[in-house]
Amino acid sequence: MSAARRPERSSRHGCDYRRWLVGDVLLTLGMLAGIGIAFLGVTYWAHSAGAKNEDEPLYVPGAALGGAGGAFLILVIRVTLRWRSLSLRQNLFRAVFPLLGISALFLCRGSGTQGLSFLHGLQSRMEQKADIRRIRMWATANPGFTGRTSVCGLKEAEVRVSEDGESVELMWGGGFVGTWGLTVGPEGAAVPRGGLAVAPGAYVWRDPG
Repeated sequence: MSAARRPERSSRHGCDYRRWLVGDVLLTLGMLAGIGIAFLGVTYWAHSAGAKNEDEPLYVPGAALGGAGGAFLILVIRVTLRWRSLSLRQNLFRAVFPLLGISALFLCRGSGTQGLSFLHGLQSRMEQKADIRRIRMWATANPGFTGRTSVCGLKEAEVRVSEDGESVELMWGGGFVGTWGLTVGPEGAAVPRGGLAVAPGAYVWRDPG
């Protein structure tokens, strides 16, 4: 009698494993979709924030990333709950699913797209709004100035003018969001690595902090 029942239990065990595997796959797809939406959303929102010269809350990317985190947590719990009843090969196979999420997250974080998108948005705004010639004239008239003010119609910023009045730096942001700004120097000044040119000798930059 017991010998006749073994195939039935084995079949039921295999069916349960396949059913759990389907759930794992669906959760993994949801997790990867959430990470993808968050990554693309951050890229879009960052460019939009740069184009407005302000730091915007990332509600949609944050919600998508939160959903991906929830799916990851459920995957880990599911893998942990069944590990005693499965073979080593089956456990290793199921462990791949949460690892996919970790890998996707690190790939997205390592791309640096958010900061670059913000900088491109800021570059577009400064090309449209910043009168570089007038800013140079203002700096020449205010050598050594340091303080918070609005320069030539731009958003109020922390401003630092060199002692000779040949260069001026406008800086926005601060705290955990980092800082960003516009630097205007002589027309022949080089644009440092990481900066984006707005006009000869003028560029935008960002320091994530």
